[in-house]
Amino acid sequence: MAFLSKWRSITSTLLQSTYGQPTTIEADPRNESVHKAMQVADIILRPYVDERADNAARLYNLEEIMRRAVRFAYTLFSHPSFWRFDWHDTREGIVVFPALLQLTNEDGAPLGSPRLFSENVVIRV
Repeated sequence: MAFLSKWRSITSTLLQSTYGQPTTIEADPRNESVHKAMQVADIILRPYVDERADNAARLYNLEEIMRRAVRFAYTLFSHPSFWRFDWHDTREGIVVFPALLQLTNEDGAPLGSPRLFSENVVIRV
């Protein structure tokens, strides 16, 4: 785990000019994946769309959510610790944003128990 942690840190430093930008650039190789993910999400979410909403603005917002996810994934990859999303909730509801748990320290050594970095967001049904 320690070697993998160091490899991720070194790799993310080498890829900083392409993937570490605060906004995605036109030449970003992840753009195609963002568009594909946006199309799939749109298919899933379309039945719940308010027809009165501006469709162009809705699609733009969905694309921005996907782009933020791409930047967040790079941030997690570049950090030497390992992380896990926890989608479980003991209360009744739907998890709309999972908890983020830190599994290792900055040297790649496993923590005794996962450290809660952020709690999940749950909508009650």
